[in-house]
Amino acid sequence: MILIFALFLLTLLVITAIAIVRTDDLFVAVMLTSIFSLLMAANFFILDAADVALTEAAVGAGVTTVIFLCALELTGDREKARVGGRWVALGTVGVLALLIIYATFDKPRLGDPDAPVHQHLAPWYLEKTPEYIDIPNVVTAILGSFRGYDPLGEVFVVFAACIGVLFILGVSPSRKNQPVIKKSSGLRHHLIPQVVGRLLIPFIVLFGLYVQFHGEYGPGGGFQAGAIIATGVILYALLEGESEALRA
Repeated sequence: MILIFALFLLTLLVITAIAIVRTDDLFVAVMLTSIFSLLMAANFFILDAADVALTEAAVGAGVTTVIFLCALELTGDREKARVGGRWVALGTVGVLALLIIYATFDKPRLGDPDAPVHQHLAPWYLEKTPEYIDIPNVVTAILGSFRGYDPLGEVFVVFAACIGVLFILGVSPSRKNQPVIKKSSGLRHHLIPQVVGRLLIPFIVLFGLYVQFHGEYGPGGGFQAGAIIATGVILYALLEGESEALRA
């Protein structure tokens, strides 16, 4: 039954990806991208990667969608038609797809106890983690200590990406011959988003704190706690406006 549901989700992923590429409406493309992220999060959850699923839902469907919507304020609503290059792009994607499919034939079966990783690295981690790290969750020990330089590099990459986003969103369009627009006060005058948002925000932040302080016991550690709390802050900014969010 789970396999059938997983195949159904993968089919929806392919349909959504094709729709994203085919649409000319950028707003529709952003909404479809958010749906694609939610479907990916569901797939990760089926594969027992709960930490990755939470991060994908928070960052992919939540934070990234808001950033794309902000970026649309600096661009047009429709995609401009491009001349040429289509066949080169299709050929490149086709070759890469065939290479990836060919590479999957050499992968071990999911959960195979005879896979190489289970014969060499995994037994050593299971044996040495209590002695060297002394925390219950082996995955957290690997991410935070044995493989600590890798997450540190990921933090630098995310930091650089955030700086780039701030530069992009910080560019103000020319104000000449444009009417003065009142600064947005969020969805303060919309009753349903206000009620639902105010109900959800405390639980989002509380769950983020739980993930942070429970990280040594949970899969993947507390890495996704920041993303979860960030979604609560962004939701608050959407409801109350940017100035209120910055003040909070």
